[in-house]
Amino acid sequence: MNKRNKGFTLLELVTVISIITILVATGVPSFVNYQRHNAIKIASQDIKSFLTEARSLSLNPRPEDKGKEYYFVTIDSSTISLKVNNTAKPIKAIEFGNDVEVKQGAGDYAFYIPSGEGRFDKKNIELRLKEEKSGEEVFRQTIIVDGIGGDVKVIEGNE
Repeated sequence: MNKRNKGFTLLELVTVISIITILVATGVPSFVNYQRHNAIKIASQDIKSFLTEARSLSLNPRPEDKGKEYYFVTIDSSTISLKVNNTAKPIKAIEFGNDVEVKQGAGDYAFYIPSGEGRFDKKNIELRLKEEKSGEEVFRQTIIVDGIGGDVKVIEGNE
């Protein structure tokens, strides 16, 4: 009886390692691109949630904010913050990633207490995703805010 060793040959191992290397090399750039696009989606959802929270708070203020005139969201090129009246310290704030910036629509979005109405006309807030090296726009998202009704909608893509 012939007894054979069980196992893989060197050629089989090299072939499997080569296939795995090719799959990883093609998948990593797609994954990085996915993460970057996800960063702008998260930033737009953060803005949407801050605006929605400011409107909700204006309709039902926190006990410590009774007697205040309005809640507002301040948006600049790299951060958003939720404040009451014109206080220096925000209720909460979030900073965007390095490659996401507000292209237009930066400023204050105030919602009056207790009506919840906005102190601004219908506005578009546009976020853009920049290419790291060239600074060119790769992807953008638009957030449409209705100042009177307070509705907030997010539109994806380069429209």
